[in-house]
Amino acid sequence: MNIGTQYEFVNEYANPKYLVGLKIDLRSPQGNAMAIVASTDSALKDEGVSSAERKEYIKEALSGNYENVLRTTSRWILLVIIDFDGNETSMF
Repeated sequence: MNIGTQYEFVNEYANPKYLVGLKIDLRSPQGNAMAIVASTDSALKDEGVSSAERKEYIKEALSGNYENVLRTTSRWILLVIIDFDGNETSMF
């Protein structure tokens, strides 16, 4: 799968663990894996999610490649992606 052009997996995660929304623009610095994980951690913290559970998210998200970060994040929160062509794709 070519991240940035194809998001066939988006419908796999229709029921995220938390109803927290996050919009990520892959064309900007916020689109790198560490920024996505940090933004998600911050959003989860703001939602009152425990430190232990947030650490679980971080460990899972960083256990693979970039696609894994997107997949893991979309299982935890509502995720909207702006791809390299400027198209907005809902991850829910």
